[in-house]
Amino acid sequence: MPTRSARTAWNGTLEQGSGQVELSSSKVGTYEVSFPKRAADDAGGTTSPEELIAAAHSACYAMQLSANIAEAGGRPSPSTCPPTSRSGRTRTTAASI
Repeated sequence: MPTRSARTAWNGTLEQGSGQVELSSSKVGTYEVSFPKRAADDAGGTTSPEELIAAAHSACYAMQLSANIAEAGGRPSPSTCPPTSRSGRTRTTAASI
């Protein structure tokens, strides 16, 4: 597998600082991050490490599930795998499968 990379630039303290996360290898974009918005119920369009981890888990889970179904002779159908991440824990659920 190829190496994937991201970069984070942070300025200031944890409570009052902010930063940007750049998805470097894919060049998909640069996203704002801040601890106050990370801990808030409404992030106002700001992402968080937990959201990025949840997205990675969701994508990996969906791909592997599809591979397992095909390997067992089945035909994978469209599925939604919405993981949730909260307080340092990520839980992947197989919803709509």
